Amino acid sequence: MKDHSIDDNQVDRIGEKLDFFCPVNALIDVIAGKWKLRILWQLRNGIKRFGELKEALPNITPAVLSSHLQELAKQGIISREIYAEVPPRSEYSLTETGRSLFAVLYAMESWGIDFIRLSKSSATPYCFWPRP
Repeated sequence: MKDHSIDDNQVDRIGEKLDFFCPVNALIDVIAGKWKLRILWQLRNGIKRFGELKEALPNITPAVLSSHLQELAKQGIISREIYAEVPPRSEYSLTETGRSLFAVLYAMESWGIDFIRLSKSSATPYCFWPRP
């Protein structure tokens, strides 16, 4: 099995020390938060504007949505296209890195289903990630 660990002395592309050395922490850093996975799910089929995301996630505040979109863009998970129009328009979409995250999300879904079955829980699994 290939070793996926990161050496403490390894540096990133710009020569600074990595903020995290654990690959699991890297994933958690990207998906942590109540809304990030839901935002990514809304972007799975293509480009969305801020208002469309807000409408699809009615309980999220505009400030939280904006903050999560900025974080995901900074991490390279989504891209933001800004159009110089009046009123200004921004569109969000998944990057290639963002699209690759769905393999992980489907694996999490499978694990959750197995866990529910093994724990003999009476809860019905809610499938947030229907397969294409």
